[in-house]
Amino acid sequence: MLKPANLFLISILFTCFSTSIHGQTANNSLYEAFDKTVGKNNSGLNNGKIHLNTLRQINDTHRYFGIDKYRTGNVIYDNQEYTGVSLKYDVLNDVLISKVNGENNTIGINLIRDKTAAFYLDGKKFVNLNFGNPTVPSFVNGFYEEYTENSKLALFTKFSKTKVEVLQNDGVFYRFEQNIEYILGYQGNYYRINSAKDAIRILPEQEKNINDYYGMNAAMERTDKPMFMKNLIKYISNFLPTPTN
Repeated sequence: MLKPANLFLISILFTCFSTSIHGQTANNSLYEAFDKTVGKNNSGLNNGKIHLNTLRQINDTHRYFGIDKYRTGNVIYDNQEYTGVSLKYDVLNDVLISKVNGENNTIGINLIRDKTAAFYLDGKKFVNLNFGNPTVPSFVNGFYEEYTENSKLALFTKFSKTKVEVLQNDGVFYRFEQNIEYILGYQGNYYRINSAKDAIRILPEQEKNINDYYGMNAAMERTDKPMFMKNLIKYISNFLPTPTN
């Protein structure tokens, strides 16, 4: 017959074992519920801080690219591609935000920029020119819309926003103003570019073709500068030799 002390010890061990099993079961249930809500394929996108927007906006301006809404896109994050993800691009802080698909979910996650190689949003491709590329010039920073034509030239468009404080009777608000800069990628090098004259400086052998393009599209530079720059790259590419591997 077991002594009372032994019975007491067995009771403790059984209780601990049962608690451990119960705790593990509870943890498993939590993980299963998380995966069900988040989706196992998208759970890696929770690796970041919760996105907070405490700036009160004014004049229908905001800090995001395009519109102040999540849109479906794709992202290459932490060496894995995620498709059909709800995304927003915070241009003010140059951060991509993902929203895990789930019922009534409104929480966005700031993805770590150093882990974000590229993303596709609103029919545009954005690349992190610093990702895995330590030799880029110091003026290259973060995400750029990439436009290429036959792999000869690449135009990288940088969208940024600055916030302007506006004092009103009911407190402080902010107006957001957009800025756009351009970088030309050619033969593994990066150049600042903002006009047809800059293109001539970078590609002097194409001076005649660039001047011809400018003569036909000078008005577009004033009314739609991003399209003017893209069409300039497309036009010049027609006269460049095909790259050899």
